[in-house]
Amino acid sequence: LVADDEEGIRFVLGRVLRQEGCEVDEVGAGDEAVARAETTDYDLYVLDMKMPRKDGMTALREIRRRRPGALVLMI
Repeated sequence: LVADDEEGIRFVLGRVLRQEGCEVDEVGAGDEAVARAETTDYDLYVLDMKMPRKDGMTALREIRRRRPGALVLMI
């Protein structure tokens, strides 16, 4: 899952990951990332630090509560 409020960054990260053979979902806000973590267990969560409605650190804490073993990359 790639979560970033900047569409260009989401596009580039998603493209690179797809070229490496990954399936990628993208969201534009921290609360959307948390909502996705409730229903889907991703291999990797890429979270931007500054996002609207819920910043990356808050989203990280909430995702870790739902998915304790989640691999998270903060950008």
